[in-house]
Amino acid sequence: GYFIWAITTKDSAQKNVSVFGYGTFDYDGKNKSKETMMNSTFVSTKGKAYDVAIEMTGRNAYRQTITFANGDKSIEYYERLTI
Repeated sequence: GYFIWAITTKDSAQKNVSVFGYGTFDYDGKNKSKETMMNSTFVSTKGKAYDVAIEMTGRNAYRQTITFANGDKSIEYYERLTI
């Protein structure tokens, strides 16, 4: 499948800037996937693959842990919202 991400963050002058990335993913077992960046604001990530561990934390919620090449991790929480 495909994924996309986008965030707003602050640059060195504390001004808001938007950054993005997108690519492909493949499941690697029940709770793991591998994401490969096709393009990103961060040129250094283009073509790199990242392991993602997925843990369901509820019926409509999950946590994903992305492990980067240098061993750093990003933990993200998601929850389905209904109106």
